[in-house]
Amino acid sequence: MDCENIKKFAMAESRKRRDSFENIVGNFEDRGILNSEMLAVCAVSEGLGVEVFIESGRWRGQSTEMLSKYFEGKPVIIESIEVFRDENALYVERKMKSRKNVRLRYGDANRVVPWLAKKYAGKKIAVLFDGPKGGPAIDIFRLSLARTSSIVAGFFHDMRRPTEDMPNVSRREMEDAFPNSFYTDDEDFVREFGALDENCQVALWRPYSIDGRKIGSYGPTIGLTLPVSRDSAQARRDIVRLIVNVVLRRCFLLGVKGYHFVRSRIRL
Repeated sequence: MDCENIKKFAMAESRKRRDSFENIVGNFEDRGILNSEMLAVCAVSEGLGVEVFIESGRWRGQSTEMLSKYFEGKPVIIESIEVFRDENALYVERKMKSRKNVRLRYGDANRVVPWLAKKYAGKKIAVLFDGPKGGPAIDIFRLSLARTSSIVAGFFHDMRRPTEDMPNVSRREMEDAFPNSFYTDDEDFVREFGALDENCQVALWRPYSIDGRKIGSYGPTIGLTLPVSRDSAQARRDIVRLIVNVVLRRCFLLGVKGYHFVRSRIRL
């Protein structure tokens, strides 16, 4: 699909499923994904018949819980990945204890996302990136595309337009990688679904601002791409570069984890 048709599809599916989505909207966790943005994620995924949902980065489980509630009773497996098992992760474990359709995993998304994509090859897969962001997330997604043709949707958070006060290269990186994409800061989308975010105006976010600083978009913004066969083919042609990028980031993360481990031993 081109940009206009992806927009029409996202708008139509969100309109069709708004009522069922509003039934699962609850308390908002600061730094979570806005309700209107999650509506697009859930509605598009259901419209595509997604069977496996991979979430990379869950913080305090705002999006994890909404995915679990939205797809409850439906044949959808939710695989959620977080890198550190810290106090926020333990909070999510307690909150999600009774949810049966979510698997909480720990590990490096550079390794785990492509591995899960390959594991579930043959099923329709959607991937939501809320960590890592921008270029690193796009590389992981493209490496996953190179390994399976089963991925039908990619969602990337924090794709807001940049301002001088709040620079952000992620939007340009996604537009370069996937020219045919849709973004939830689209004026028509915000006009129709922005009212869902009334309970999201907590400490950090207000429309067109984060932490009191002006941003170039209504909200943090989800970028949506619906990959086609040429995206997978191009990813396979670029696989050496993608692997190198992913391995380098894995090495960096291992260093960060080692640093935190040593610090924790010293405190003990």
